[in-house]
Amino acid sequence: MPHILRYKPAADQTYLQRILSAFSPLTMHSAFFILAPFLVLTRASPTHDHSLVLHETRALVPRGYDDGGLVDIDTIVHFRVALAQSNISGLKDVLDDVSNPRSPRYGQYLSKEQITEHIQPSPITISTIQDWLASHNVVSSIISPFNDWIAFSASIRQANSLLAADFVNYTHAATQRSIIRTRSYSIPAALKSHIEYITPTVSFPSESVSRRMASAPPVYQGPVARATCTGFITDPQCIQGLYELPTTSQSGVSQGGVTNFLGVGNIDGDIWLNTDISTFMHTYRPDNIAYDYSTLDLDGGSNNQSQTASAEGTMDMEYTVGLLNGIQILNYFVGRPTVFGDAWTDLFYHIGNATLRPTVLTVSYDSFESDFSSAERQRICNAAMVLGNMGISVILASGDSGSGGLGDTASSCGTTKFGVAFPASCPYVTAVGATNQTSGTSPENGDSLSGGGFSSVFTRPSYQNTLVESYLANQNTIYAPWQTSTGRALPDVSARHEGWVVSNGDSDLYAVGTSMSSPVFASVIALLNNELIAAGKPALGFLNPWLYSTASAAFKDITAGNSDNGCGTGGYAAVSGWDPVTGLGTPLYTSLRTAAGLS
Repeated sequence: MPHILRYKPAADQTYLQRILSAFSPLTMHSAFFILAPFLVLTRASPTHDHSLVLHETRALVPRGYDDGGLVDIDTIVHFRVALAQSNISGLKDVLDDVSNPRSPRYGQYLSKEQITEHIQPSPITISTIQDWLASHNVVSSIISPFNDWIAFSASIRQANSLLAADFVNYTHAATQRSIIRTRSYSIPAALKSHIEYITPTVSFPSESVSRRMASAPPVYQGPVARATCTGFITDPQCIQGLYELPTTSQSGVSQGGVTNFLGVGNIDGDIWLNTDISTFMHTYRPDNIAYDYSTLDLDGGSNNQSQTASAEGTMDMEYTVGLLNGIQILNYFVGRPTVFGDAWTDLFYHIGNATLRPTVLTVSYDSFESDFSSAERQRICNAAMVLGNMGISVILASGDSGSGGLGDTASSCGTTKFGVAFPASCPYVTAVGATNQTSGTSPENGDSLSGGGFSSVFTRPSYQNTLVESYLANQNTIYAPWQTSTGRALPDVSARHEGWVVSNGDSDLYAVGTSMSSPVFASVIALLNNELIAAGKPALGFLNPWLYSTASAAFKDITAGNSDNGCGTGGYAAVSGWDPVTGLGTPLYTSLRTAAGLS
């Protein structure tokens, strides 16, 4: 029967206890200053230390936020300092080796201790930052398993002085959620080489796109008949047939210190209910209801069964449980820390520090690259690289905004670059796009919402060069002004997204989006890993070098359909070979087994 685990840190996991205590969600103190006879809020005038130099700044506040309002200067904010990592380039070189099927080091993944040797800051960096904070009467502590994050708390008054900042209160119009941010901050010049960035400062959570489920509201239809695998309706058994997946009962194998299970990340409060999972499995997988899952809470997140379930969390869970035939799933429920990016870092770092780690992690949440500072983007991407070096496949939805990414309307077409989803654009993760199918016998097509294109901030990795350059050589040049063709290209692969039946309360839900595609592809890899580990082989780990070389022919090439860029031109087209709508195509399990050396 399913069981729920509430996380209690083991003795060797005290760093998470510190994170949870030091980084509770931003609190607004109710204390005000009384200047008789009025009750007022005061805006501090920053005291500028002339030894400080600008460290990060942003020109504009993201769309949807106001221009900032007054904040109580005694409000306490919990900060994190990202320390300069000692040898991150060396860690990238290791990843190139352990994930390259042609390398003699292929599959020889690193331990936590080996990872720490590469990324922990120098003792001088740690002591320099702690001494700087102590000189301002600020108490700090190391809160990372790899010693590369320092935490401190300060009032707005202190922070403005310490960082030559101007923290104010911003409110998002649609959600009415308020956050405290500054448009710029500075640090002592002597610390520039020791600090990558400080958070929360210039990054804003993307309130409208942090959940990447459907491009239109889901449709509730009430109980539906057993799917026939034709037309709009589908279920796990239909997907098993479409992608040649195994159907027999399994359990996660354990060998050589590696236990195969799938991790599912849930961010920002989305939950599912045990009763819905039970209903779904008894209705749509009555042949295999011996499923196994557990949960773990981070940053105040919780799969609270007294809350209302979300479609996002429910569909991610139902279509991994429904496809894995009994292989265990561990759901990570991540709350909403001070910064949306911190949720990613905490999730990745917790997994890297755990005794038991999944071989595959899927997350169906994104923001856009423009929502993060360059330093924060790179740090989150580096955290994904850590997991790849440990033999974990990180698989993310490519987003539901088509090729336009930023949702630009015709008024801005040709004046801005296309945007893509992040962290899906990180070169160390596998991004999954979307296909549709009008009937069970018709070909799959690239779907208009499938997020894809070219990153404006990450350069194209070498593993993509041959196939992406072939695509670009034959591309319609109409898109040239709107893209960075030398950027990391996405998606990498795709899977069917529309017509999914989701059990949600008293009604069934028809859900759509790359949020469906990512769990499907992650389940494919978890099933492959089960066979590989049982055969004494390493798990697949960071997938992309293998996908673009050995496994590139093991996909169903999707050659029809278009994404939508919101500019009235139809977006990118799905073509023979790799394309920015469907990537390499959709998986064929039998062929992937061969590519993985299983037959």
